[in-house]
Formats: sequence, structure tokens, C-alpha cells
Amino acid sequence: MKRIINKFLAGTLIAGFALLTSCSDILDEQPRSAITPQLMQTNQGVELALTSVYSHLRFLYGPVNPWYNFQYGTDETTYGGLVGSGDDERRMDDYNIVATTGRPGCFWNSNTFAYINTCNGIISIGEANGVDSRLLAEARVMRAHDQFLLVQFYGGVPLDLGSGKNAYNTLPNRRSVRNTVEETYASIIEDLEKAATDLSGTKRDDRFKGVVTEAYASYLLSKVYLTYGWWLKNNNKSGSDGYFQKAYDTAMGVIGKSGVNGAAGANGFGLLQDYYQVNLAQNDRNIEVLLYADRSDDAGFSFSEGESWGTEAEKSNIAFYAMRCWFDTSFNGGGAPCGRSALQDYGRPWRRCAPTYEVIVNTFADKTNDSRYDGTFQKEWLANQNAATSNGALNTPFALGDVVYYMPGYEIPGAGTPAKLASGNFPVQTIAGKNYAVFTPEYMTREHFPSLWKLGPYSPNNASGYANSSSLRPFNVAKLSEVYLIAAEAAVMGATGTKTARELINVLRERAAYRTANTEAQNETAKTNILAATPASIDIDYILDERSRELYGEQLRWADLVRTKKLSRAKTYSIRDYNGDAIQARNTITRPGLANIESEPNSKFYLRPIPQSFIDTLDMTEEEKQAYQNPGY
Repeated sequence: MKRIINKFLAGTLIAGFALLTSCSDILDEQPRSAITPQLMQTNQGVELALTSVYSHLRFLYGPVNPWYNFQYGTDETTYGGLVGSGDDERRMDDYNIVATTGRPGCFWNSNTFAYINTCNGIISIGEANGVDSRLLAEARVMRAHDQFLLVQFYGGVPLDLGSGKNAYNTLPNRRSVRNTVEETYASIIEDLEKAATDLSGTKRDDRFKGVVTEAYASYLLSKVYLTYGWWLKNNNKSGSDGYFQKAYDTAMGVIGKSGVNGAAGANGFGLLQDYYQVNLAQNDRNIEVLLYADRSDDAGFSFSEGESWGTEAEKSNIAFYAMRCWFDTSFNGGGAPCGRSALQDYGRPWRRCAPTYEVIVNTFADKTNDSRYDGTFQKEWLANQNAATSNGALNTPFALGDVVYYMPGYEIPGAGTPAKLASGNFPVQTIAGKNYAVFTPEYMTREHFPSLWKLGPYSPNNASGYANSSSLRPFNVAKLSEVYLIAAEAAVMGATGTKTARELINVLRERAAYRTANTEAQNETAKTNILAATPASIDIDYILDERSRELYGEQLRWADLVRTKKLSRAKTYSIRDYNGDAIQARNTITRPGLANIESEPNSKFYLRPIPQSFIDTLDMTEEEKQAYQNPGY
């Protein structure tokens, strides 16, 4: 662990990456040399250092541990069938969280402080040498991004890494002092306010494809204002109303410069017309995405995991594995008709997470007028191998392209109770005259559930047989649609302006009514119905419902529930356990750690523990180490 301490406090140990221009003009990242103070004295050197900073987003978005921290133990997600009773994933989902296991501490331990220190160097050295203020603004945004992530999960953050507040440190240091939450937010807000000003007028892909612009800086600032406003309110401190208003005003500023209906606005960003297209792999890096952690086979990425067997590698995009159901087996004898592949509908069925029953039937209740269920989950699995040797429900072989498994997300009259077929591996529902197997929400289990399609893999090399590959898709960090939800949430909390919370929500709901495949009349009917169903009065619970419909599974949910003091929504959920021989009852489960959450407004579970392995290496007394840890851990 001393290695980690030294590394996070010594920015010169972070590998630099050369900034090159490819045919697609994306950030190309190749290791070149150490980042030194001399390198950061010029615009070109700062560009090299910034590319290193952008590359670290791959530690934070795409690997499973960050995704687990945002998804387990929420009203969106529970553990899947391959998670054992003693596994870390189960402990996280049950809120049996301790400081000695690695997953809850992943953000603290993911070289985050090292990259903060690199940003410190870019800013302090760059300012002293007249480096372009827009480049320094990108570093301010990335420093604020990391500190904001840390303060949400762990509380107060050490701003002094050994040479002073937000100062560049080059010497190993085993002392650490955590700043207060207020001091941390003050630093974040100072960075973002200046960065938003210095980036004023920058547009999507101005400098390079995928770098920070005014839109992302302002998005992040609005979310920081919103979150800090909630923190003040939840801790009975004054000033929350002013921050809610700032959140609203800043978010509305982004919205005012952005487009709708598939057209880009003045800032180069805009809402797509069809929600499904936002998450379609072939449409990645679209105008709705404000920032993403990029991965690409043509971008020269050189991290060692590459496009190969997916492990829990620290930079690999494998989060999509987690909520993949068990599709690669037959249900009536013969070879598995659905095989793994690096395409969005398939991937590796890891079954570490599953959606709850309530998500499928309540959150996404309207699957007729609202297209977001279809743009989030997978409903059909098609035969792509062994078709002639695998029998379906009618005891006849499949043909390539036939539906093998169907999970529509609603009950089907006549589907009946699951039963094992003659040569069956597990019970399935069937429909008269249909050869495929069915799982309706009533009978979904921790093994068989609608997969999270939106994060599914995509690789142009699928034909080469990368059936278990990590994904080369970018992982979205922020989308324009969330800006509408931030403004709406601030309005619910009392902010005022030109649009009400209901009007802002309805922009997204109206978009959700549109399907490219529908006729104009069908889309108009869906629009009328979905807008009529929006409540006249919007409250925080409805905001959280809409956030889930719009942003399900996008590494946001735990922070949403913590911000709004709504962990009570995650207290109970229901699902069936899996048994290959007998149908299990659908149980309503109370998460042990949240059993009394309504009466525990200051529950320790509103924060994660600081990794004990980190604390143990600090040069402190035992009393100081105990005080460094979050209460209750």
C-alpha cells in the first residue's frame, strides 16, 4: 500500500500520453514519458498531460467495481444468480459493508488522487507560464470531477496532498488530513465556476473529439450546486435555497444553448429524437453525450487488457457483463442456440446483478407509450448458432434468427406457469404455437431477467471470435437529458424560472413517446397519452422515478438516493431465486443494513468507508487513524 500512497502523492509517477490525431480526430493515447514540471510549462505539454488525465476516466467508468458501487443496494438493482452468500457483491447489496474489502473503496484507491495531483500541476505550473486558460480550465473540471466523486462517496476529501491546498506535490507523503465537506465543496465550486467562464463559447469537439467543453463544465457545476444544496438541507444548515437556484439557473443555461429533436444547438449538443438511438452502440459519441470515457479499437489505446477475455481488469469496460442473463444454454435439449458474441444483444452472461421485479413492473410500467424500456432492456434473444441441433418448445429445431428467449417485461395471458420440458435444463413458460421460451416479470429470477441492453458490447472484430471480450464502446459520463432532470429537481426544491419541473420533465417524456418505427399518428397518440399521465404536481419521488426511466443503470443511482436522503426506497425489493428443478416463490426481501433506515437519518450507509488498507499505511497515531475513518466503520 506504500506504493499507492507514494503514487497518489507524486504526480511525476503518472504515465504521460501523446496527443495524436487519428482519422476520426479522437484522443489517441499512447504511453510516452513521465509527466514532469517542465512538460507542463507549454500548451503542447499541457495537452499531453490532459490526455493522461482523460485516460483515467477508464478507471472510473466501465470497470465493474465503480458500477457496483452505484448500482448495488438501490431500488434499481440486486445481486444476480452467480453471486454467492459471502461474496463482496452480496455484502454491498445487503449493506453489510466493511472497510477491509476493496470494492467500496474503489474510487479512493483507483489512482484518483494521483490524477488530481496531475491536475494540480497542470494548473499551478501552467498559470505561472502563461498556458492557454482553456486548457487549464479542462484540468480544473477534471479535478473537480474527481473531488466531487470522492465527496459524494466518502465525505470530506484531503485537498492538501503534501504541498498545500490543491498544490502540485512531488514528494512521497504518508500524512493526510481530510478537509470538511464544506471546504471540499468550496474548492470544487471555485474550480467549476472559473472553468465554466474560461470555457465560455467552446463547442462540442472544438479542440478534440470528446474533451471537456463549456456544456460539460456547466452541467457538472449545476449538479454540484444541487448536491451541495441537498447536503446543507439534510444537515440543517443554511443556504440550501440559494444553491438550488444556482443549480436551476446553470442547468437552464446549458439547455438554452442546446438543441432538441436530433438537432444540435449553439454549443453543438442536443437531445436525440429517438431515445433508443441514444444507447445504440453504432451511434455512440452522439450529440446528447456531454462527456464519455472513451475506448476504441482505432484510437490507439494500449492498456494491456485489450480486446480479449474479460477479467475484472481495472480499466476494461466490462460493467455490461454484470446484468447479462443466462441466455447461452438450451432449454429443451441440444446445443445452445444463442451464443456469446461481442454484439450489443449478447456479450458474456455474468449474472452478477439483476433488475428488481419492481423496476420492470412499476418504474417501467408504461411500455406502450414510453419507449425507454425498449431502449434500456433487451426483450429477445435470437438463435445465432447450433440452430438445427437445438429444439424449442414445440420440439422442433430453431432456424438462425429465430427468437429463442422472449422477456417482454409484461404478463402474457396464456403463458402459464413455468415447467421443464422433456429434455429441459430449467422451467420455462411457453405460449401455444410458439417455439420460443418466455419469462414474464412474474417468473423472472436472478438467472433469467431482462438484460441491460443499453450498456451491451460492440466490437467490429466480433467475427474474430471475441465472445468474452471487454467492450470497446465508450462509457457515457454525462448526458444532456440529465441536465433537464437537474433543473427539474432544483425546481421541486424551490428554484424558480422560465420552466416548471413538470415542463422540464415533459420534454423528456415527449421524446420518450417517439419511436422511429411508428407512424406519425402512432407517435402523436403516444405523445398525448404520456403527457397526460404526467402528474400535475411533481415531487422528489417522481423525479427519482424519471431519473430511473431515463438513466437506468448508468452509474448514478446510489448517489441519487444518498443526495435526496431516499435510501428508504431501496429498503425492500422482490425477486425469485433460481432453482433448475423447481419454481421458487417470489420473495420480498428487506436489506439487513437498511431495516431501520427511516429512523436513521444519519445512517453510516449514506457514506462508504475509507479503505482500511489505506489508513493502515498512514503515518499517524491509532487515535488519528480512527478519526480519519467515517463514523460506524
